[in-house]
Amino acid sequence: MIRKALFWTHLAGGVTAGAIIIMMSATGVVLTYEAQWIHWAESRLDVETRPGTTALGLEEIRDRASAAGQEAHGTFAPATVTFRPGPGSAVQVSAAGGQRVYLNPYDGTLLATGFPRLEAFLEAAKGWHRWFNVGPDDRRRGRAWTGAANLVFLLMLCSGPILWVPRTRTWAQFRQVLFFRRGLRPRTRDFNWHNVLGVWSATPLLVIVASATVVSYAWAGDLVGWAAGDDAGRPASVAEPLVRAGLPDRAASEPPDVRQALLTAAGAGGGPQVGFRKAVLTLPRQGAATVSAQVYRGHPGQPQHLEALRLDLRTGQVVERDVYDDQPRARRFRSFLRYAHTGEYWGLAGQTIAGIASLATVVLGITGISMALRRFASFRRRHRQRS
Repeated sequence: MIRKALFWTHLAGGVTAGAIIIMMSATGVVLTYEAQWIHWAESRLDVETRPGTTALGLEEIRDRASAAGQEAHGTFAPATVTFRPGPGSAVQVSAAGGQRVYLNPYDGTLLATGFPRLEAFLEAAKGWHRWFNVGPDDRRRGRAWTGAANLVFLLMLCSGPILWVPRTRTWAQFRQVLFFRRGLRPRTRDFNWHNVLGVWSATPLLVIVASATVVSYAWAGDLVGWAAGDDAGRPASVAEPLVRAGLPDRAASEPPDVRQALLTAAGAGGGPQVGFRKAVLTLPRQGAATVSAQVYRGHPGQPQHLEALRLDLRTGQVVERDVYDDQPRARRFRSFLRYAHTGEYWGLAGQTIAGIASLATVVLGITGISMALRRFASFRRRHRQRS
């Protein structure tokens, strides 16, 4: 009786939310390597290294970016500067409105203002994944539909493993739901594929879908905070004693090269890994005493390898260092779940597993709907014969 109730609940969930689940899964496959695509596009802007030539300082970068950005975008107020390791790496300057420019690190020449085709494609995929790619006025409604479909999928994933267990628990029966079989008729093939893909992708899908629930619903996020002890009242960072950035002592009248100070501090480590993949510096306001920056030491979407620094503008030394382990537990949990959804938390391997699981879900949705339609057609035939 319980198994029958679970079956019809599972079937009803697939019929009502199947199309949305397929859409979200297909766009999830497209977005699997989003960060790597952007990194590849940015790496193509790298210029030839010029030995003996000094790279531009922070103020020069700000000035060149302002001029280039205003020419390209009309209005441009630089907000952050992104540096990557390697003397020939292009410097990215972003404005508060989302516009950005890429500059030659040596002379400030404008290299690009973005990657229109690639970014438009990825933005459209994200739009469909989150809210059917509708306009700003309808996004709340679209997000409500995708969030509800995701919740239905979570319930289906909880019932699926129970339904996949054969009634007769023999190895011969288990092989039929664990491995693909050849030469099957369409109906039996859909059943076999649905079971095999469901069994092998159940664990990563539970992680992906459960973490998406936290992103979609405030109550789920509050539940995570409660489970973590919700220590949000604890300071978000723990300041360490003054940390030397490896620069010589300077007099107060000698302003340091902030760019070099940041790159030296980032390369010196102090976090989970030595070296860095990129460093994003928030441009200081006039008269500020310190400047903040984020150093990414791991793959994209790995908050455990993200480090926040604060540098003294007078001396160029690191006065505060905030790493993942210093953050409140609830904040760490939420960061973990955000990037567990995409698999990025575990790096390239995690992304790949998430992408394969999303692709499997597309097939699960198609075979599930196909079996439901066949069941409905069979029911109609029986009904007609009786009448």
